[in-house]
Amino acid sequence: MAFAGVFVGAILVIQFNIMLSQYEAQAFLGGLNTSAVIRQVGPLLISFILAGKVGAYTAAELGTMRVTEQIDAVQCLGTNPIQYLVVPRFFGIIISSVLLLAIGVTISVAGSMAVATVACGINPLQFLSNIPRFADAW
Repeated sequence: MAFAGVFVGAILVIQFNIMLSQYEAQAFLGGLNTSAVIRQVGPLLISFILAGKVGAYTAAELGTMRVTEQIDAVQCLGTNPIQYLVVPRFFGIIISSVLLLAIGVTISVAGSMAVATVACGINPLQFLSNIPRFADAW
């Protein structure tokens, strides 16, 4: 996830830099890039990664439990298998996805700032100063 986050931030910085350099508006690179990562690309990418990795693992684990008749054993004990096996996993996925989204977006913004500094020659303080202008709480 960190690897993908860094490269998403880097690609967006390079693309935004090409467009903004035509209008000599590279001062807005940090704010526009962070806004795009937080609002659009970051949540989509993190959710795809989690859906592929965690979804496949959870489906395989529950499928194995069905084949080895562990779910039938849970039913024989008088417990609802959905409530006992699926609901805790669902809430775990919800909580972990929010935390991983925050970590992934932070890594992506840090990676984009590093690429903007090295490849585009943008001052890191200038990159950070425009973030509140484009990426506010709303």
